[in-house]
Amino acid sequence: MAAQLSWYLDDHVLYLNLQGIVTPEILSKICDSALEILNKRNRPVHLIIDAQKAASLPTESGPLRNSMTKLLVHKYVGWSVMVTHNLMFQAIMNRMVHGLTDRWGYVGTLSEAADTLRRTNV
Repeated sequence: MAAQLSWYLDDHVLYLNLQGIVTPEILSKICDSALEILNKRNRPVHLIIDAQKAASLPTESGPLRNSMTKLLVHKYVGWSVMVTHNLMFQAIMNRMVHGLTDRWGYVGTLSEAADTLRRTNV
């Protein structure tokens, strides 16, 4: 499976695990699933987007930006952290999130992501 959504920390941190070739359709579905969860919330939820095992992300900004915009500007999204060392992925995501949020960052490991979110008072 190229994408999976689960709780990293129940009711506080959603975990989006991206693996293999991530198409715009896959990313759109995972973002829609995350939005369904957020729409049932009444307080902020943080996101960890783990792309350590992703082989590729969509490079066309249209479909990716539409999916990510809906997710990242949702009123109940707190901080979002992407786990990746891939500079191309960071460049793609920088282009997508530019101007959307200032609560976005990159880390190299899942434990760093958890530490980053812990410092934001999760």
